[in-house]
Amino acid sequence: MDKERWYNLEVWKHADQMALSVYRATKTFPKEEIYGVTSQIRRAALSIPANIVEGYSRKGDKELQRFVNISLGSLAETKYLIYFSERLGYLSQEKYQELKSGYDKLGNLLWGFYRAINEEDAGKLERLKARRQSPPRSQPASIRAASNGAGKPERFKTIRPVPAFQPPSVRAGYKEARKAKGDKEKRRESENA
Repeated sequence: MDKERWYNLEVWKHADQMALSVYRATKTFPKEEIYGVTSQIRRAALSIPANIVEGYSRKGDKELQRFVNISLGSLAETKYLIYFSERLGYLSQEKYQELKSGYDKLGNLLWGFYRAINEEDAGKLERLKARRQSPPRSQPASIRAASNGAGKPERFKTIRPVPAFQPPSVRAGYKEARKAKGDKEKRRESENA
């Protein structure tokens, strides 16, 4: 396997090791549970490192946050299923304690990773806010000269969009309004002349 960027993450290494431990521990589960608890606990345990990999391989911190959040949900599910399996007698008390302590440590690592991503994102947000609050740069003379008085160049004035499809009655209303406006302007011109 190529050494991807996520391969060096401590949180991924631990999640990967814990998923392997769950797979090994569930080999002794009863055969009638192959499509029940065994399948569910394996999928939940494997989902944690898989989501870390998928999130870390995507572009942007928002995507990574989303996938780490999913990993946190899978972690909670795995911890419950380990507890449930011990109550059913599928796991010995020793094995249960071993898996529980491993997943507790993974929980701490995963929450720390999640907080670090959020703090980094908050830092980016603060830098963006600071940039927005900085004084505006001076405009070139060509833009200032073309300004319509409100600080915007003439070519940037907002134009109200007209829907592409209009029923005939609406189109007629627009035509009548434009004609009436034109007639008004003509009357003013003739009165002023």
